[in-house]
Order: sequence, then structure tokens, then C-alpha cells
Amino acid sequence: LNEIDLALVTNTKDLLVESEPFEDGGRSVFFGFPQYSMGSTLDGKGDAEDRGVRGVRGARGTRGKKGKEELSRGIPRGVRGNLVRYMQSFNGLGMLPGTKKEVELIDSLYNANNRTRDTYFLNDALEGTVKDVDNPNILHIATHGFFLEQDPDEQSQDSHVQNPLLRSGLILAGANNFISSGEIVAESGGDDGILTAYEAMNMNLDKTDVVVLSACETGLGEIKNGEGVYGLQRAFQIAGADAIIMSMWTVDDDATQELMTTFYEEWLSHGNKQLAFNSAQKRLREKYKKPYYWGAFVMIGE
Repeated sequence: LNEIDLALVTNTKDLLVESEPFEDGGRSVFFGFPQYSMGSTLDGKGDAEDRGVRGVRGARGTRGKKGKEELSRGIPRGVRGNLVRYMQSFNGLGMLPGTKKEVELIDSLYNANNRTRDTYFLNDALEGTVKDVDNPNILHIATHGFFLEQDPDEQSQDSHVQNPLLRSGLILAGANNFISSGEIVAESGGDDGILTAYEAMNMNLDKTDVVVLSACETGLGEIKNGEGVYGLQRAFQIAGADAIIMSMWTVDDDATQELMTTFYEEWLSHGNKQLAFNSAQKRLREKYKKPYYWGAFVMIGE
């Protein structure tokens, strides 16, 4: 980080693309602090530790039930079962106060710079609203993320669970209701609250400059020979995003909030997102010495 200006690209043609300064190409859209348990008063006490972590930790292996297909309009049964086991261990997916502060601060930065944006919190941070965005300049999602590895010793009979694009995703409003009961609440707009990589792949992001996945393990996936990494990274690339900011491990809620707000502060000041991202990591490192806090996120693309 100190000695090399390292930029990650998806393929060699990206080497010919020069990074353009930040311009207001239209509205940006920010999601944060989803109400995972719609109609309840869950306040975050379900977190496993005092400091929030933005991901489904310890959920490894996704054995499906023989002969069972995907739940109606929902995530595959094997994936849902794994999320249920996690929730039972920690009394539900806890709220992430840092995501609210993060999006509020970014919104205030945009307001100060007269940038057009839409911001969604709590019951408005819906899966359907995310999927309906149409070529925003920036798409920012701050929430829980997950990647469920396939257990090599257990060959699932569920073809859906074998698809890595259905084993990585983002958690949005109403997800606790569906994961725990299998029922989709009316307030969720007919979606289960789990945005899988498979669904994200079909979004319309051809004119989107950056997708920021401010959650855990959003850069992980399964390696396919000749195809690269199958997961959220690939999904948003196929959807058309020029660049993606994503994480390689579980991330701390507070530290992530500081990294993201610093990134936007830097980017809006000089317009170079690669320089802004590197500067934000260096500034965060002054406060948090361990790479766990500042090193999880990477930017890929131009």
C-alpha cells in the first residue's frame, strides 16, 4: 500500500481504459440499515459480539434435501437451512448501526456537494427496490453479506445449492422473517429479502460507475476454470458495473463505516476513485493498525 499503486482489473482490455474524474452522471442510490425483522423490534442484540460484523459467519456447507427444489420465490432450501442455523445460534441477524451512520454521512456529503441521490433505510431498504434501480451513477449497499462454501465431502442433491451464484448474496429488509419461517411478509413487496448473486446478475447497471458492496465476504466466490470467480463480483460485472468495491473477509461495522465515508470524502474532493480508495485505507490504518480493519476491501475495475 505504501510502495505500490496497485489497481485490480478483470481482464487485459481494462488496462487500456483510463480512469475518468468523478462526474455527476445522474442519481446515485444508497441502501443501509435494513429492517431484517419487519414488524418486530429487533434492535441488534442478536449480534454475536459487542462490535457488529457485517456477515453470516461460520455458515459453511450447504447440504440440500434430496428431491427438494427451490422454495417458492425464495432462496434454495439448503441455503436457507444454513442461514437458519446461524440465526438460531445468534438469535437472528442483528441490526448494524454503523450502516445507518455510514449512509447518513455519505448522504450529507452528497448534499454538501449538490449531488443527486436517493437513500433507503429500514423497511424501505427492500430487495425489490435494489433490483429495480436503473443505471444509477453509484450503487451503495451497506448490510450483512454472505458466501456459503460447498462442502467437498458432501455432494448435495439440490442443483440450486450447487450453483455458487445462489450461495452468495446480500441481506435486505424482511430477510429474518423469511429465513426463520419460510413466509414472505407483505411489507417486503413479494421478495424474500435475500439478494443472491444470481439475481444481481440481471440488474441494469451498464452506465454505473461504481457498485460499493459494504458488507462481509462480498468478493468471495467459487473458482471455475476459464471463468474466474463465481459470486457477487461476477454478478455485478455481468450487470454492467465499471468498478466494484468488495470485501474478502468478515468486516467490522464501525471500521467499515469510517472507511466508506472517508472514501467518498476523498473521491468527491478530487475525482479519482482509485486514489481516493487507497487514501481512505491509509487514513484508516492510522487508527486501526491491524489489516483486519482496513485491508478487507478491494476495488476491481476502472
